[in-house]
Amino acid sequence: MGGFVGDGRDVDTRARTSEARVSDLPTMRRTNTCLRALRASSRPGRTVRHGTKWSRTAGGKRGTKMATRNANGDGGTAGRPTFDRPDKAFPLYMADFEGIDCRSMLSTVDDDDPLWTEIRKEAARDAEAEPMLSSFLYASVLVHSSVESVISFVLANRLAEASMLSTKLKEVFDEVLASDANLREALRCDLLAVKDRDPACTSYVHALLYFKGFHALQAHKISHTLWCRGQKVMAIALQSRMSEEFGVDIHPGASIGKGVLLDHGQGIVIGETAVVGDRVSIMQGVTLGGTGKDAGDRHPKVRHGCLIGAHAAILGNIEIGHSSLVAAGSLVLKDVGKRTMVAGSPAKVVGVTSSEPSRSMIHEIKSEVRGKFCKDWEDAVQQETQREKAMRDNPTMDWTI
Repeated sequence: MGGFVGDGRDVDTRARTSEARVSDLPTMRRTNTCLRALRASSRPGRTVRHGTKWSRTAGGKRGTKMATRNANGDGGTAGRPTFDRPDKAFPLYMADFEGIDCRSMLSTVDDDDPLWTEIRKEAARDAEAEPMLSSFLYASVLVHSSVESVISFVLANRLAEASMLSTKLKEVFDEVLASDANLREALRCDLLAVKDRDPACTSYVHALLYFKGFHALQAHKISHTLWCRGQKVMAIALQSRMSEEFGVDIHPGASIGKGVLLDHGQGIVIGETAVVGDRVSIMQGVTLGGTGKDAGDRHPKVRHGCLIGAHAAILGNIEIGHSSLVAAGSLVLKDVGKRTMVAGSPAKVVGVTSSEPSRSMIHEIKSEVRGKFCKDWEDAVQQETQREKAMRDNPTMDWTI
């Protein structure tokens, strides 16, 4: 039988809960060491190991001090934080202790990855500001060693079901991310895109943990990698779970670039042979679909820098030129040239775009006709102003023509 702590819950039960939710082995080793010390300290007269030394516990007293080994004989554990009580070494969701300083976890930040450093700082600040979420933030962010590990953990827990356990899914996701450098780069580009383009996103950690459009996109990219490897059964299974969990249906055969934003991530449908370029922003309810039952290349190709408005439908094997804008609610059935704005059902050209609308997120018509009219009006006003000035300077001249 395991010992009992504080609220009377079985420590072994807590340990099993931890093992089911966290796959960080170094953390679990430290946790198990503290667990053994806590059990021993709860029974008087037992021998307890403190780092590299052994001592006997005082009669009935708990709260054994855990110290890390020194640099001369630590066996590779130098630099780990020390704990005043064994319970502080537990992942926070294993116990109901209060007042734990999550900022102490920042001692293991990798300075070579500034994005990951910033994410950990944001998570620590959030845990300090909202103690009720500190356990979740520790388990989801602070216990991990990289952005890839966090997104793997989050997706595994969100997509898990009876036939796909979260621990097994995390193993699959970790392996895919570790084997594909382009996928890791795309993950960071997509995260930066959310923070840069969505004014509702105030920190990277919020997008990483809470934004389902971002989650759906990363889950798709993992399933797309599996699809390209020939693991089509697993890819289809992930697509099904992603559709159920996120309300986004993207076929694993679809190719999506880097720096892509799925804003709101609700009701988006992308077909098997669709291609989405880099730096594209797609709003809620968008469909990139086909127009018939024919197999083969049958879905749209959206080039880089495009902005696709809410509930727009782009159907067929057509191309949306780079830096173009498809207005909300449009039905596009024909090719759209580069730097062009289309709107309506069926869509018609209504203006032009400047730079990449996907990055500015501005749904605004910039018509060439309107621009020419404004220029002509400005010239006419200037001419009239000059004429009035000349009349004042030469009042005797006959200005009637």
